[in-house]
Amino acid sequence: LRALKRNLHLIDDDFRNNEHHKQIFIQIVSESRGITFALRRMNRYGVLAAYIPAFENIVGRMQYDLFHAYTVDDHTLNVIRNIRRLSTKQGAESLPLCSKIFKNLQIPRILYLAGLFHDIAKGRGGSHSELGAVDALEFCLSHNINQHDAETVSWLVKNHLLMSSIAQRKDITDPEVIQDFTDKVITQHRLDYLYLLTICDIKGTNPTLLNSWKHSLLKDLYRATKRQIQSIHSATSNSQKLIEKKKESVITQLDKKGIKKSTIEEFWERFDNRYILQHTVESLSWHISEIFSQSKRNTIDGEEPALIRIIPNDNNRSSMLFIYAKNQEKQFIKIASALEQQHLNIVAARINTSKDGYILDTLNVLTANDEMLSHKKDRDQLIESLQK
Repeated sequence: LRALKRNLHLIDDDFRNNEHHKQIFIQIVSESRGITFALRRMNRYGVLAAYIPAFENIVGRMQYDLFHAYTVDDHTLNVIRNIRRLSTKQGAESLPLCSKIFKNLQIPRILYLAGLFHDIAKGRGGSHSELGAVDALEFCLSHNINQHDAETVSWLVKNHLLMSSIAQRKDITDPEVIQDFTDKVITQHRLDYLYLLTICDIKGTNPTLLNSWKHSLLKDLYRATKRQIQSIHSATSNSQKLIEKKKESVITQLDKKGIKKSTIEEFWERFDNRYILQHTVESLSWHISEIFSQSKRNTIDGEEPALIRIIPNDNNRSSMLFIYAKNQEKQFIKIASALEQQHLNIVAARINTSKDGYILDTLNVLTANDEMLSHKKDRDQLIESLQK
């Protein structure tokens, strides 16, 4: 440790710009466990402040108000700890709704990065939320996180006080208040991330700050907004901007695989905007890449075979099942039945049907022991059963 402290000066611009080092850092915040332990040690020995220069400004910084019981850096790491606890048994017992939402997050590292940067601009003057949002965006883009996810992290940092402010200062039974908040949040994914960040931020500020009254207000606001999002059938102007940015990120990723922009846009024309909003950039890219590869192969007996793929989803520790096929009567019932016969549970499902009669289902599944399908034999058996 003494050698480490003596050599902190080696963490310079060349070190920070090293692609391998960037990859290691993102891997740390993508792990399912050990994140708090790693980041606390990095902070204690000066590595975090050396690697993220903006973080140095908040190390040991006091907050002189009635709420904060910790220095800014300690509060930040408490927020990270609170996020991590949502995936544990203790977290499920103390915050059941938050735990359920967390387990269904598509990319938990978005939440961890937002927690890491949400107060990073404290003490600089000006709005720490807006300044921190700029820092977060630059950091994410420099660490090869796609544009859409980077902007989601930045948006969360910029708006991390929004939900708490609305819940405590406005009438959340007023439909106009809910509609206004919905227009800002736009998607269910953003709402989930923001709700969890808000809860973990309050709990990390002071052990007694999240009382039952505040928690109840936040839950009511979350549920009212969720209902409002689900009731919206046509995309608003705000969601249209989000869709376009997400499409740009997908096109950039698939361009590297030689898939033309016109091919991608032609595929999207077959689905409504809900499909784009539902899925991550990685999932959208995966779908199109697999379907594009399938289209190059010959059909079987003049018919297109169903496209079925299974990959591990390390973000929420489940297996992701992707099915693309011509629609049939009672098809989802048949799919669910095949999964039941394999003793598999569907823990999340995103169901889409194209305008020309194809299903595009993305299911997160777990075994009866709440584990991923880790054996190739089990995956092959499931695919064979679904094909039949």
